[in-house]
Amino acid sequence: MSDNKVCNKCGKSYVLKMDFGKGEKEYSYGLIDARVFGSYHSPILDDCTSYQFSLCESCLVDLFDSFINPPIVYDVTAFDSLPLFEEKYDSPKKRVKNDK
Repeated sequence: MSDNKVCNKCGKSYVLKMDFGKGEKEYSYGLIDARVFGSYHSPILDDCTSYQFSLCESCLVDLFDSFINPPIVYDVTAFDSLPLFEEKYDSPKKRVKNDK
């Protein structure tokens, strides 16, 4: 993906500068990189065109919360990318509000 280290929606930079003994380097964090492709039958997105963008976790949750049909959530382990079981989507913003 791109070297873009900012959220395309809110514009915030998500760069962490760290030095592990080999000089300071920049690392992006908290960004989800996505690429969407238009198809031949798409009435809106252009055929043979890809759209690449990054969303921070907060903007991604805002997008999820705006869905009429919530996203499907799967519990996965760090060692296995296969879904273990399906969970109901519960907005992280609502969970944090309920914890207060």
